[in-house]
Amino acid sequence: MNYNEITKIVTHPGHAHRDDFLSVCFVLALCSQEKNIPIVERRDATSSDLNDPSVIVIDVGEKYQPELNNFDHHQFDRNSDPVCALTLVLQKMTIYEEANRGFRWLNVTEKFDSKGPFYVANEIGIEWNKISDATFSPIEEVILHMFSKLKKNTKTMSKLMITIGNELLNTLEQFTGRWQQLSDSITTSLVYGNEVVFSLGILGDNDPSFALNAYVAENYPNAVATITHDDRGEGYCLFRLNDSPKIDFSKIEKDERILFAHKNGFVAKTHDKLESTDILELLEKSSK
Repeated sequence: MNYNEITKIVTHPGHAHRDDFLSVCFVLALCSQEKNIPIVERRDATSSDLNDPSVIVIDVGEKYQPELNNFDHHQFDRNSDPVCALTLVLQKMTIYEEANRGFRWLNVTEKFDSKGPFYVANEIGIEWNKISDATFSPIEEVILHMFSKLKKNTKTMSKLMITIGNELLNTLEQFTGRWQQLSDSITTSLVYGNEVVFSLGILGDNDPSFALNAYVAENYPNAVATITHDDRGEGYCLFRLNDSPKIDFSKIEKDERILFAHKNGFVAKTHDKLESTDILELLEKSSK
């Protein structure tokens, strides 16, 4: 996309959804970096829109033509892979793979929008009519309702959407950088045959848990715990993964090296930095 040449963004009227809203946010954010704020209109797309690459058509028009900046998915076969307008926009921006890794909500957004609540409810094992209880966000609902009422973006809405888009882009950039840091610094140990991930290359004042769970899930799916710097104190944080029955940190709450251990056993924190032998000893005492 030539973001300095985009004149208009067209998306569907009526009730707004996460995929069309965020797609517009991403486009507006990247256009704003080129000092360009295109008009946003919520209406059906015309043939003129669909044939003009300076007009980005999102989630409407029944055309997927990235070379013309048309990004609708509704014409895809019902048995096609879960894809929404946001998928197509991120692919055009060449950041889809990073986004799919960094935004853990993207996968379910694709499924919810393209396959519906029954599909998602079945995947996560709840009744379909309770799906809104599990996914409801009052903040998201209010913002989407505000966007739904507009036929054309106001300055206030465009400013909000640019801010959201930039925040997500910045988060994704940070996530990608952190992924590389983790890949360069992580080590592992076995405690009674159970894999424990040590991520001590990220200091406590630099959000040491950021991107860690996603990295561990992809690279060490059988790990039972992570060890990081504590983001609140001077010691280490011992965290149980996936509620593993093989680790219970409540067992070490009386140990003099422990500042805090949760009664449910999923996390413990040490007073100070410890030698690796001390950490391994605490892990052994916590193992079942």
